[in-house]
Order: sequence, then structure tokens, then C-alpha cells
Amino acid sequence: MAYKLAEAATVAPFEYVAMPCSILWGVLVFGDWPDPVAWLGIVMIIGSGIFVIFREHQTGQEIAAERPMPRNR
Repeated sequence: MAYKLAEAATVAPFEYVAMPCSILWGVLVFGDWPDPVAWLGIVMIIGSGIFVIFREHQTGQEIAAERPMPRNR
């Protein structure tokens, strides 16, 4: 429903909350830590998000979340 009401660029970052929650529950409930390949993927996802924010700041572009959202009618 969120993708119907807002832009994907605005909603997608909230889905990343699932990653730390998954790791937390995996460790607490099952005692299972992510393997090195999973950690590499996690670092790549976080790194790419930081890079995008840094690059948009350097080029002077607005971050999508700071633009007013159009109303869906």
C-alpha cells in the first residue's frame, strides 16, 4: 500500500529495517550468525546507500524524500 501512496525512493529505505531485525532474531532465537558472504552483501548494501547520499550532496541534487510528493487521485 505504501508504494501506491508514495514514491519507491521514499518507501524503499524503510524495507532495510528488515535486515537488522532478521539478524537480531536469527541470533536471539536460533543462535545463527550470518556467514561471510551475507556480511559482504550487508556491507555492499549499506555502502551503496551511503555513497548515494554522499554523491547527491556533492552534486547538489535534492534527496528524493525532501521533495514534495504529488497527491495521488
